[in-house]
Amino acid sequence: MISIGTCEKILLLWVQRMNISSINVIVSLSLGSHQRAEFMLWDEEEEEYCSYREGFGAGNWRSPEEYHDEYLTEQVDVFSLGNNMYGLLTGSMVFYEIESYGEIQDLVGDGEKAYIDPRYKERSLAEAKLVEIINQCHEYYPEDRPSIFEVVDMLWQALEEVNEAMDKDKNNEI
Repeated sequence: MISIGTCEKILLLWVQRMNISSINVIVSLSLGSHQRAEFMLWDEEEEEYCSYREGFGAGNWRSPEEYHDEYLTEQVDVFSLGNNMYGLLTGSMVFYEIESYGEIQDLVGDGEKAYIDPRYKERSLAEAKLVEIINQCHEYYPEDRPSIFEVVDMLWQALEEVNEAMDKDKNNEI
């Protein structure tokens, strides 16, 4: 539910936040105040949001394109949301075992994904679905990631599947 709530707050006003990290979301549950933000401009001809430049992004929770100082789109928030869901699932930040931001930035910039123990896929349907969504959010190329709208749909669908499975299990116990 925290993941769904985070996604829906992002949808309220399309502001490119660029600082969606677990400390900014999970601790405060507020995306209303942010230190880095960019109002997304809409290209009428292309019918898409315009990309923009922001400079190199510091920190260890950013997308590969932020570490390469490339043109950015709303997909940077989708990648960072994947990091937050990783934290919810594992209880750790991505690449928690590495202390050097520079090393993490190099790994992410080179396309390395944070390790997710495969047992999460076997423990429960909810965890398996979350792993699936995290992996999609962590696609290297922004165009290969789902949109935030698709992430919301995937989370609601996963929640529905989990609830149906729980109801089925409950009915089998009776």
